[in-house]
Amino acid sequence: DASYYFEIAAHLLSGPGVSFDTINLTNGFQVLWLLLLLPVAGVIKDPDIFVAVVWWIQVLLAGVAAGLTFVLANVLGPRPRTWIPSAIIISALPFLPLWNGGMVNGLETPAFTVALLGSLILLQNFRVAPSSKSAWLVATGLTLTLLGRLDGLLFVALTGIALWLWRTGTVQQRIHSIALPVVVSVAYFAANLILFGALSPVSGATKTVWGERELQAGIDAGMPEWRLRLKSMAWPEQFLDPLISRLPAGLSDGFVIDAAVLLAVILSYAMIAWLYWRRDLPVLVVFQMFLLGKILIYGYLQFGYAGYIWYWALDLFGIVLFVAVAVQGLLARRQTAATAAAFAVLAGYLAFGLIGNVVLERGRSEYAVDPATGEIAEYVGGKYASATLNESPVTSGLLMTSSDAGILGFYLQDPLVNLDGLVNGRERLDFTRRYGSD
Repeated sequence: DASYYFEIAAHLLSGPGVSFDTINLTNGFQVLWLLLLLPVAGVIKDPDIFVAVVWWIQVLLAGVAAGLTFVLANVLGPRPRTWIPSAIIISALPFLPLWNGGMVNGLETPAFTVALLGSLILLQNFRVAPSSKSAWLVATGLTLTLLGRLDGLLFVALTGIALWLWRTGTVQQRIHSIALPVVVSVAYFAANLILFGALSPVSGATKTVWGERELQAGIDAGMPEWRLRLKSMAWPEQFLDPLISRLPAGLSDGFVIDAAVLLAVILSYAMIAWLYWRRDLPVLVVFQMFLLGKILIYGYLQFGYAGYIWYWALDLFGIVLFVAVAVQGLLARRQTAATAAAFAVLAGYLAFGLIGNVVLERGRSEYAVDPATGEIAEYVGGKYASATLNESPVTSGLLMTSSDAGILGFYLQDPLVNLDGLVNGRERLDFTRRYGSD
């Protein structure tokens, strides 16, 4: 799916406009990430080099996100000599599960994460030194976060409420801090509704249809709706399979496991928010409430979204950030013991990360490396198919269609319509709503 962005960026600069297949107008993308791809598409024309450059841009953005996590912990935490354990803990991020799948996958998550973490730092700056300049910087950060991904709308709303409750700065400065993202979001949603018939991008609207059909299929099969939504909200269960699969059959797939996982996540997140509040870190309370709200949005309201792991990459940052801040607090009191604890936590993170990534990779066999080429089989397969079609006189000038066609479409010379509907236009979305599937 990440390759949909690549083709749209190239078409936006070469003439066909905001379209994947040169036929259908599309908003099947998150705006910030597409904007970052435009300079690359303008300079680099070779597809292989383009993909490689984008990969390293994402690696860089992921590193920047980890760096901003450290800056945030350092800005908010107690001062001297507390940065060392925080830096050690946060440097463990790339070793943790979900990092590859959630952060370096060609999609928008790294850009969104950088925008949101940067907004938290700017929000803290506005709290301690309110001014017109700091208010507009917050507004810029929030707008970029909203354009990074639409769950940023929840973060904007929580920030606006927090600023009003905190009474930070003047009323005018508070209004300035949220006016720009509000105006941009209203214009964005209005344009989506007028052009495509849905408030969210086509990609999100299509996933919503799929989720609704999946939910209805479960209900038709005799499963209560509350039970299906509970299982959806217990999203960490998908990463606990090596443990859960060893439980008795009646327990491993039952209500008790789902309820226990969901309760553990909610209580943990709420406890972290409470500890932040007790330590007078309200900016991190906003962040933690955002993470808590995402469980409701992606687990309950947007049924079917919980299976997309990149929506949960920020939760990993939340855990690491909490441990870093907690260790800082300990270090301010008992330096020797806390330093030892920091290294113990680091060792635990590394062990957890190595084990978790092995488990994650075993579950991603469809992305296994091709032994002959050393490339991911799906990727090299799409390239081979497009090269074959490009050289064939039979298919020259034909309009072709394919499902899940990002890689194929990016390398194919002729237009290709994507049948799964994620980057097609209003008519394709209407078709999906009517029939529910391709």
